Amino acid sequence: MIEIAVVGLGRVTPEFLRRPLEPRGYRVTVMQTVEELQERLQDGDSPLGAILLPARLPGGSPAQLIASLASSPAARECSAILVGVEESVRGRSAEMGADGFLQVPFSDADVLKVVGATTRLRKLILLVDDSPLIHKHTVPILKQAGYDVVSAFDGEEAIAKVSQVMPQLVITDVEMPKMDGYEVCRRVKSSPETAHIPVLICSALGDAADLQRGFDAGTDDYLVKPMAPVEVTTAVHDLLAGAMPSSRELILVVDDSAMTRLVVSDCLARQGFKIETAVDGRRGLEKARALNPAVIVSDYEMPEMNGFEMVVELKRDPQTSSIPVILLSARDSLRDHKQMEAAGVTACLVKPFTRDKCVVTVDRVLAETRLKAFKRGAETYFGQKTFEMVEEGARTGDMSTASAERCLVSILFSDICGFTTRSASMTPMEVIEMLNEYFDV
Repeated sequence: MIEIAVVGLGRVTPEFLRRPLEPRGYRVTVMQTVEELQERLQDGDSPLGAILLPARLPGGSPAQLIASLASSPAARECSAILVGVEESVRGRSAEMGADGFLQVPFSDADVLKVVGATTRLRKLILLVDDSPLIHKHTVPILKQAGYDVVSAFDGEEAIAKVSQVMPQLVITDVEMPKMDGYEVCRRVKSSPETAHIPVLICSALGDAADLQRGFDAGTDDYLVKPMAPVEVTTAVHDLLAGAMPSSRELILVVDDSAMTRLVVSDCLARQGFKIETAVDGRRGLEKARALNPAVIVSDYEMPEMNGFEMVVELKRDPQTSSIPVILLSARDSLRDHKQMEAAGVTACLVKPFTRDKCVVTVDRVLAETRLKAFKRGAETYFGQKTFEMVEEGARTGDMSTASAERCLVSILFSDICGFTTRSASMTPMEVIEMLNEYFDV
């Protein structure tokens, strides 16, 4: 496990650094002063992987501190990453001896990219296939692409090694002794400890029924042998990129087709959304009540309860009536659209649709939902009489009745990327501390 020291960045910022790093195998140690870091370097037996410190270090120079690290055995091989607000610091960070620069505000992906690049943490892949030739051919390809590889030669060995080494990705064949790849996939996905691990099936079985069995088992992608090396590395890269912790809204995807669930979930997850799925309308209704998703994307035709019936039930329940619903349907007549609108459907995606169209529709619905929430929130601060005066002024062109008292003030306005998402789960005091830290960095 690689230890990351976070020095002099307050109390709130380290928590935003800890969130993406610790699930990826890093240990984050928070230190408030340079003196604490120096004590750790003197007393620590294990070396540090990286040190994150502010670009403006109170009472000292980051360049001098970075230069002094070379004299400490515990920090000689570690990387130094500066954290700051000003983009201009990025260009000067190398001159100061830093190995990387993290600009505030940052996303989880930004943290993983900078820390991963400087510490060179290699992701671990478990390759499962009963053919020694496949291992001899595929392992060098994966290692050359920057991954570490552990091998298993049958399904039972694979399940044992998944628990032992906790890989970031499992690549498995289907036809193997003792346990086939479908069952390997099912067991990985059914265990709470390993369900987050992406699974890639690579098999010579390429019929539609075989692919359907794979996706029903829970695989994240399916490649048909023989594959070119670039196909393997591209699929691995995409799956590992999609496995990064998500930070956007929760989307519930409801469809009885495993293939459609995968396609919709994948294109939305790549945009940072958290994803939950359900296989029919009844289970979708249950999950909507339990999870309160930001948006529901649902098929129309499904067993148990179809998408239209699910929407009707959602709108009857005060707990779920405000959740926007996007229906996937081949029905495209004016009558069908009017019927869906009357039932409470927010938007309709007509099949077939592109991934981009799906993402754009979800983003549009979320934007419209936020706007409605803003208008509702404004009613807390402005009485109904105020709205009536403004509306009347807009109709007549006379806005004098809505004018405020004139006064001369200086206003500093600054937009903080991702502020609403970050502050949603924080106490008021934590929000104030975070804002103060932005001014101090």
